Amino acid sequence: MHSTGSCDAPNKLSWPTACPLSLAVAVRGAGWRWGSYVRCMKTKVMPASFLVFTLFSGCTTSHREPTEFERELAAAFRKEPGECIPRSWLVEELSVDAIVLDRRVTPEVLRMVHTRQAADRIFFYRSPPKTWAALLGQGGFAIVRDGRPVECVMTVVN
Repeated sequence: MHSTGSCDAPNKLSWPTACPLSLAVAVRGAGWRWGSYVRCMKTKVMPASFLVFTLFSGCTTSHREPTEFERELAAAFRKEPGECIPRSWLVEELSVDAIVLDRRVTPEVLRMVHTRQAADRIFFYRSPPKTWAALLGQGGFAIVRDGRPVECVMTVVN
């Protein structure tokens, strides 16, 4: 008895409880062609396997509380609106003469210095040590206007 292409199981099998290996043996023994079995099962197995894969592959998110270290990192990057870096990162104020001689200066920093306003001050900045330990550290030059870092050029990153 050969299959006519329908997805009906042979009478000898208990379809829902059959083990895939025994099902394959039984299907072959009943005269079914393997290709028709695969076509038949594709519509039943593929959506179920996709659902199982999605649930167990990490697509679903689970909430966990941040660690103390993660909270400290978040606090280190907290800045006011309109600022390019947190004010606490400002390390040292530099004069234009010192910037020209500084080996950390890039052409982008020189462009930033030449386009600054008259009352602007130039600072070197560096992120806190915890950010460097987490491989998120950065440093560079900032234009400070009215006490706020408004333009930054990052020259060091880890």
